Amino acid sequence: MATLLPEAFPLVRVEERAGRGRCLVAACDVPAGALLFCSRALGAFPASDSLCHECWRAGGPAEEGGVPLQRCAACKTPYCSSACQKAAWPGHKGECKLLRAFKLRDSPVPPHVWVPLLLSLRMYAAAPPGGAPPPRGPPGAPFCATLADVHSLTVVRRSEDAAAPPHAIAQAIVALGRRLELLPPAGALDDARAVRDQLAFDANNFSLTNETIEPVGYGVYPAAALMNHGCAPNVVLSYAFAAGGAPPGAPPTTQLVRALVPLRAGDELVHSYVDPTKTADERRAELRARYDFDCACGVCAAEAAAEAAAEAAAAAAAPAARAEDSDDAKRARLMVAQSR
Repeated sequence: MATLLPEAFPLVRVEERAGRGRCLVAACDVPAGALLFCSRALGAFPASDSLCHECWRAGGPAEEGGVPLQRCAACKTPYCSSACQKAAWPGHKGECKLLRAFKLRDSPVPPHVWVPLLLSLRMYAAAPPGGAPPPRGPPGAPFCATLADVHSLTVVRRSEDAAAPPHAIAQAIVALGRRLELLPPAGALDDARAVRDQLAFDANNFSLTNETIEPVGYGVYPAAALMNHGCAPNVVLSYAFAAGGAPPGAPPTTQLVRALVPLRAGDELVHSYVDPTKTADERRAELRARYDFDCACGVCAAEAAAEAAAEAAAAAAAPAARAEDSDDAKRARLMVAQSR
């Protein structure tokens, strides 16, 4: 990836930086709004049944811009047309088996538990273990990651502990995939590698959002996963099915990364892993729980300093307030005494 991405998108390069690891940086000055790079999803799965699971068009009344949805007779997966259902069938065949076997669409089990296995199926279909890397497109065509790029992604440190819940969940997902014969054979993908892939998904997945920034699916984009977190993001992510702007012929799940502000050459590209409108304490707590790190960005440092200053001012004001209260009490007692 370190060589493929810059060749396709000269505005971006991959660097190894102390304390930051591998990251993406601007290769030159870039104006706000410029397309930095775009990527095909190595695997993407809709989390909503209100859109087509092939072209990602929203279902609903035509006058509201939607399309009527029909469903797979076996597992109830929605499609906007027979053409989309037919196009999806080669990949959907295994998914259909899983959804039917466990009646997942009618199950109380939340999607975030079983969607990772469906993401695995789509990823291994797009980049089979031992398969040839995808052909490079012309400059500006969506970047196509490989399975090796997924293998190179970092995982949350604590999830590497075999006794940790994320590791146990990943093992269960792989065991289920083996039981239903949905994963590549063990000779091509051993269980240890499959478990680590699941942990990499857990730490590096993206929520695909619609035009109102509502999450409607999950996707694997190894190039964008190189971007670190920042509470003041300088890039914005969008998806072709919702925002358009992708190169002609790009899949609907193509991810587009644009400059949110003017960038200088060497600026690191960062996006927010959490809702940036939350308070500093809320952001730090979520980042610690979900990604196992403490944010030390400039925004958090400034907010922490402001909070500390406010607490110090409140503490300094407390004795004076208590003294004023004491003086008021003395005056009140004197007034009572004089009135007798």
